[in-house]
Amino acid sequence: MRWRLHGGEPRRLDDVQRGVRDLFRHRLNATVGLARNVKAEANYAIQSAAYYGIPDSILKNNVTLINGGQFPNIPLHQATLGLGYANPTGVAARIDGFYVGANNFFNRGAYAYANLNASRTVGPLTLNLGVRNLFDSIAQQYGYVGLGTFVPENSFGKNRNSFDQGSEQFGLPYRQFRLSLTWNNGRR
Repeated sequence: MRWRLHGGEPRRLDDVQRGVRDLFRHRLNATVGLARNVKAEANYAIQSAAYYGIPDSILKNNVTLINGGQFPNIPLHQATLGLGYANPTGVAARIDGFYVGANNFFNRGAYAYANLNASRTVGPLTLNLGVRNLFDSIAQQYGYVGLGTFVPENSFGKNRNSFDQGSEQFGLPYRQFRLSLTWNNGRR
């Protein structure tokens, strides 16, 4: 299917983005009780969004737009998997794993990372320990110019590789710890 903007050919990129026709998004969720106080959750998302019918006048100035191509920085596949434990005595723990497919915001191939959280509640006090990026997955302090994934270009593009594009690869922050003590005075 092709889209047409009423009043003639689109003149600006904003007009093209408003005219996006093919947007497919589907999410599958599952939650399972594995044992007493133990729960597993899974989530898988597919998000396909493509541009169609972009005129050459726009493609010449936006070489990374491709007719029928996925939107930049929107991964086609994403998934999460979580395992949680909570008991009536106030002890809780949870680990969450995340998968992000290629064509992502960090300008790198597909990657995975995990977060961990543990807490203990006694009366009105809750002590919470959280760890982000538990295994230091894809951790890096700086962006690496020329090492990012090559962004496909339309027929007007002249770059041959990610170094020519100046494609910069980014990563997650290194492992971070968060410790908090919360007091709940009974009011919400």
